[in-house]
Amino acid sequence: MIDLNQNIWILLHRVEGPVNLGSICRVMANFGFEKLGLTGPLSGQEEEVKKYALHAEPIMQKALKVDLLSELVSDCHIVVGFTPRSPWDDHKSIPYEHFPERVMKMVQQGKRVGLLFGNEAHGLSNQELTRCDYRVSIPTSLAYSSMNLSHAVTAALLPLRTDACQSRPEKTLSSVITASQKDILVRKMLKFMDTMDYLHSNGSSVTRKEMEAIWMGRDWTEREWELLLGLFNKGTTRYQALSTGPAKSSSAVTDSSRQDS
Repeated sequence: MIDLNQNIWILLHRVEGPVNLGSICRVMANFGFEKLGLTGPLSGQEEEVKKYALHAEPIMQKALKVDLLSELVSDCHIVVGFTPRSPWDDHKSIPYEHFPERVMKMVQQGKRVGLLFGNEAHGLSNQELTRCDYRVSIPTSLAYSSMNLSHAVTAALLPLRTDACQSRPEKTLSSVITASQKDILVRKMLKFMDTMDYLHSNGSSVTRKEMEAIWMGRDWTEREWELLLGLFNKGTTRYQALSTGPAKSSSAVTDSSRQDS
């Protein structure tokens, strides 16, 4: 059986209900998951959290508590957002029935997968969903689609546990970068584009979003990440040097060579 615990994180963004938080800890323990991260006003020390977590309180004690969504997902290679709606037809929505198989394949490749759930009242916003590599909608009755947060987590973890019990582990090495490394790559790419005045001449806001989607939308290996960072760093420095004239160009290129070495 595949050990999901080392590679799957349950991520709760802006969670507010202590009963929900405690119940989620208990559900995680039921299915053999231990890695929990959260943002929001709860400390995890509330009495209701402890009451509903029951013997799963150690999960809460070890949980990652951060302030920002970017921090919550930073160490994950893949982020899967759970949402009752899929706002875009961009081929990033995974049907619920295919979700366990897709996640299991990612885990077998050595990727850390974050299952991201939003606030009890509002879920994940469109802006927050853009941080997700994939989206999953849990099929509910059209007559009553609202789902309790702890129930949604249960609906996500149960098929994963079932699938893991039926699967054999595959030893596949992976060196894909994390979400925080993707952010660095995108910032470097955008800086390079700004230096070349590419964004201004091609419709800044639309082009910027399209380019961000391209660079955030695929898995980069550590080696690819290093090569692209080097390319953008050197390209930005050299372009700036050429733009400032002969006198400053020589100095800038020399500084660039020192930095690259």
